[in-house]
Amino acid sequence: MALTPPAAVSPPHKSPQYAVWCVAKPTVPDSILQEALDYACGSGADCKSIQPNGSCFQPNTLVSHASYAFNSYWQKTKNGGGTCDFGGTAMLVTIDPSKFQSLQLRQQLSTKDADTFMDQPVQFTLLPAI
Repeated sequence: MALTPPAAVSPPHKSPQYAVWCVAKPTVPDSILQEALDYACGSGADCKSIQPNGSCFQPNTLVSHASYAFNSYWQKTKNGGGTCDFGGTAMLVTIDPSKFQSLQLRQQLSTKDADTFMDQPVQFTLLPAI
């Protein structure tokens, strides 16, 4: 009687434990952020939604538009080695940026914090509304 070896079992597919977005650092000067936004839009980011009358045009701020473009570009290119840097103007966050206005993010991050978090995911603690 011949014994057959057990079938090889594939390891279970691991899903990411949390979602990650690439967003603009709110402390970057507008002129530098605009250059990075132009680069992202010219390099494959889907920027149609942040044009006037686009579905993501509001809030109409440079930080919001850059964040949308940076994340669009990064989501498309990260599996091929694309990074979330944009000349030091971007950072990774683990909370959906569409849930927050740039002003709230700006209040939570100082320039030093934004530089510290450049290469690390940023986690915010959400408190329930009272």
